[in-house]
Amino acid sequence: MRNTIIVALLFLIGSTPGQAGQPYPNAQATRADASAIQTETEWIRFTSPEGRFSLLLPHEPKFESVAATDSSGITNYRYSDIESGYGFICEYFDVASTAADPQSSLDITRDGIIRGASATKLREERISLNSYPGRELQLALKVNEGTDNSSHQNLSG
Repeated sequence: MRNTIIVALLFLIGSTPGQAGQPYPNAQATRADASAIQTETEWIRFTSPEGRFSLLLPHEPKFESVAATDSSGITNYRYSDIESGYGFICEYFDVASTAADPQSSLDITRDGIIRGASATKLREERISLNSYPGRELQLALKVNEGTDNSSHQNLSG
């Protein structure tokens, strides 16, 4: 039996602390403001050619397939949309089995992501996606010469 492990990653690149401005105390948003903001970025619905997932993104994501360099034979399938200040990555791997204990497989996947990104785990929660066990992670890491990055990930196996 083959199972699929899906990793979705959304990250936002933030500025250094203390540079964010405070809102004006009497500022109010109007409906005109909302429509102006919405038209700046028209989101598109993207559905993977395999039909495994569908989501809204500002741009069509780039697809790449990376074969394992070790003897595992696992291929990494990745859709990504990386912009200045924003990024989205959805990866999935077809694996022979997630073992008798799927939580153990999710632990191994989580640890590999954290180690590979040199990240720090900020928060983790066990979740269920359509009855499949999963994890919701929030990670902190440095990108672009030390810029703080907050990452929100969902793992499902």
